[in-house]
Amino acid sequence: MASISLIVFTILVVNISCSMCFLRMASTGLATWYGPEDGAGAACGWEDDVHDPPFSAMIAAGNSNIFLNGKGCGHCFQAFSNKIQIQCSRKPYCSGKPISVTISDQCPGACNNIAYHFDLSGHAFGMMANRGQEHSLRQLGQVDIEFKRCIT
Repeated sequence: MASISLIVFTILVVNISCSMCFLRMASTGLATWYGPEDGAGAACGWEDDVHDPPFSAMIAAGNSNIFLNGKGCGHCFQAFSNKIQIQCSRKPYCSGKPISVTISDQCPGACNNIAYHFDLSGHAFGMMANRGQEHSLRQLGQVDIEFKRCIT
């Protein structure tokens, strides 16, 4: 009887450990940007409110795997800190420091050509850059990223 309890306990610990490993893993995707360089927009019913806290224009449109027919509205992701954090590493433009964004819109069409595509507000996209490289990063138009959904 003790061996069955030990087996059940071991299976439970392994399952929890595997789940925690999955939660820590970052995924890869693509980030582009839309709108004015310092602006933002939204389709999840927030309209121009996304310029004010708690969003502060740190928003993104997600492709169908992220937006989930509107169920993705308000989801946050993280690259290695809080919210949907997104991190790019393209030298010399990207700082490598993660940013946090909230899904506020859908990115349709070509955004669905890859598994995970974030169309960031111009402001959020520029925040991934090293100081003074914001405009140059935006001129690239797109960068590969790592991201992770935050655990709430």
